[in-house]
Amino acid sequence: MITSYFQAAILQCIERFAGQRSIYGIYHLLKGKKSSQTIQDGQLFDLSIFFAVFPDAKRSSIEKAINELRQYGYINKLDAEYHYHITSSGKDSLEQFYLENPLPADLDGWQFHSFAPVFWDRFTLLVQSLSNIVHGVKSFYPIQKNWNVQQWVKAYLRREHTERTYMAAKFYEELVMLLETRQPNERDIFVLKLTGSRRAGYTNEQIGRMIGIPAANVRFLFTGTLHYIVKTVLANEDKYPRISALIGDLTGLEEKPLTNSARVTLKYINDGRELPEIAQIRRLKISTIEDHIVEIAFSLKDFSIERYVSDDLAAVIIKVAADLRTKQLKEIKQQIDHTASYFQIRLVLAKMGDIA
Repeated sequence: MITSYFQAAILQCIERFAGQRSIYGIYHLLKGKKSSQTIQDGQLFDLSIFFAVFPDAKRSSIEKAINELRQYGYINKLDAEYHYHITSSGKDSLEQFYLENPLPADLDGWQFHSFAPVFWDRFTLLVQSLSNIVHGVKSFYPIQKNWNVQQWVKAYLRREHTERTYMAAKFYEELVMLLETRQPNERDIFVLKLTGSRRAGYTNEQIGRMIGIPAANVRFLFTGTLHYIVKTVLANEDKYPRISALIGDLTGLEEKPLTNSARVTLKYINDGRELPEIAQIRRLKISTIEDHIVEIAFSLKDFSIERYVSDDLAAVIIKVAADLRTKQLKEIKQQIDHTASYFQIRLVLAKMGDIA
């Protein structure tokens, strides 16, 4: 049976990929590889919530989980190497696991993978600093070693002239309001990971032993809670003025990022260059430039695809996708036949937001 969110995420990816991607495509998605292929896979197969939610995942851990899922009879190997298909018992087990262990409602790895960790680093160091100040401890080892984080917290404390005990109390009040709607395990995990003047924050493994769940589940539930806090605070800055101050200058990170290579392609597009010309200048395959354009279409709301797909053809693709209730390129292509290329189908799906 499935025992962790890590196994569940892998099995869900196998189900959605339907044999079209290898287990290493799953590895890159869970780890958060910033490549056009991985980013597009997350959107195309509706798996973007899992992007970078297991940043410490190793190839060996993916392979171990795959072997376990095969032993359970939840997946079957396909002819293509490292490609698998979910079985009916695998679907049943995945459904049962999520009934007993629901996905965190606000989990969104793609949206918050570069944003939430910076907030967490600042928050934990600020909590540690206030705890030590309130308890009269003048010297301590900072929990965060990142110089930029340390400088940010120092600057924040210098700017804020509020009495420190009062400031700590206000941070506490806001955190209580944020966590009161979460499940007990989620609240416990978040609080146990914090460091104060009298104790260090616990590791995922330590917390897992304390509350009786796998360390991978601790990490996953914590990530979901962190995403929830960031999302809630951004939407309610007046209600959470103290905590929102830790996020204000990070809001630009909310925008969906482009890979460096796609950014270069975008520059050429903005200069009026056509697709074959860009491929020639950059000495890349046309298919690679197409990947960049699909990534750009998904990431930038104002990017127009009219130069690549007519409005009439886009309408046909959208209707076929809706009628078939699928995002599978092959199925849509078979229905449309030679009217549209795979590139045009991918582009329309990315732009219509149906895969966001």
